[in-house]
Amino acid sequence: MGAGVLVGAAVTKIGIRVRTITDDPMLATITALATPFLTFFIAEEIGGSGVLAVVTCGIVISRFAAPHMSLGSRVLGIPFWTILTHILFIMVGVALPGIVAELPRADLVRGLILIPIIYIAMVAGRFAGQHLIIYSIHALDRRPEQRLRRTNIRGRIVSTVAGFRGAISLAMALSIPTSFDGAAYTERNLIILVVAGATLLSLLIQGLALPYVVRWANARPSAGTQTAESVESQETEALADILADTISQLDVIAERAGVDDDAAIEAVRADYARRHSSVSNASAEEEASVYGDQESALRLAVIEHLRERVHSLRFAGRIDDSTASRVSRRFDVETLHINGPLDVE
Repeated sequence: MGAGVLVGAAVTKIGIRVRTITDDPMLATITALATPFLTFFIAEEIGGSGVLAVVTCGIVISRFAAPHMSLGSRVLGIPFWTILTHILFIMVGVALPGIVAELPRADLVRGLILIPIIYIAMVAGRFAGQHLIIYSIHALDRRPEQRLRRTNIRGRIVSTVAGFRGAISLAMALSIPTSFDGAAYTERNLIILVVAGATLLSLLIQGLALPYVVRWANARPSAGTQTAESVESQETEALADILADTISQLDVIAERAGVDDDAAIEAVRADYARRHSSVSNASAEEEASVYGDQESALRLAVIEHLRERVHSLRFAGRIDDSTASRVSRRFDVETLHINGPLDVE
């Protein structure tokens, strides 16, 4: 057990180190993808727990990796992991018809009976688990501020409905070997069918019900919901303070960066003053925008016009593919600057 934890920590720290010494986002993403597999393999080879090693890997990455991620790693890596999750669902969808066809009729019937039973047990277990955790916190933490974070029964129902199941369960089911010690494991297909069926019910039933449950819960917000809104407002104020401090320190920052062009300094100051105003007037960070609605619309229209002209030059043969691609990527960055970061979840 201890060996698995040590291997997980050591291999993950090495992987993070590799990501800090390279500016290649592709290599950094490949390293991030290979790290948990390598961690599991090494731990199992030396007699440790591969599962504990991978769990340790996840904890270390969540705690230490973020400050070392380059811009390229963030831009390329975060969408990559989202796409990888969708690929997992596609793999199950492609494999499921063959699995169903191979199952004996008795196993198929048993699987179809088990799917709703396991789904109901899963939802009930999540609901009961939330109560157990919350009441345990109530018993252990009697601070007044803890009371302000408490949820009511409606909030717990929302958390239960929002608890979709899928990627991890499917990955675990697909990782079951087809044989053990040379003997075929006949229950594997049945397990995949049941997990896939429970996942499908989770997505369909909870996905359709969630908007209605949220609206129902918001009719009687809990103390925790009201506290969360207050905290979000405080976070926005903190971001506004950071921007104000940055504006006041801009001359020092410029001197440290070796910039002595007064026009450039004032242009940057004006840009960040605009951002400060936007954040200060927003109730939440995601509501803040660099430009007003009219200016954003005009800037986006100009970018679209520029993009069309670049395509025209490319098709006319006046610029080559690589130049058109680089310019288009710059337009993409400008668009993100106006619209804010993409939500790829």
